[in-house]
Amino acid sequence: MLFQLPAGSRIYRRLQPANTWGWQEVLQNQMVYLLNVIAWQSTKDAAKKVPLNAPKPFMPEFMRNLQTEQKMNKDIEAHDIDDIKAILAKPRK
Repeated sequence: MLFQLPAGSRIYRRLQPANTWGWQEVLQNQMVYLLNVIAWQSTKDAAKKVPLNAPKPFMPEFMRNLQTEQKMNKDIEAHDIDDIKAILAKPRK
């Protein structure tokens, strides 16, 4: 029954918080950020050599968590099926 639920259901959002945002929300977030950048570019602060108040994109907590997980998982090796079969065929101690 779990596989028949829609992607935005409460159960899926509980299991994977990234499911709370669909493509529409991601694109809207990007559009708002770009509009903020365009509006900011016409200010005096943007004309300075070192601008201080540049807009920052909104990033929900689940996206920050995904970024830290991806940084931590860089050291994980990927194996194909033959490698895994060879590892499993080794004698155990």
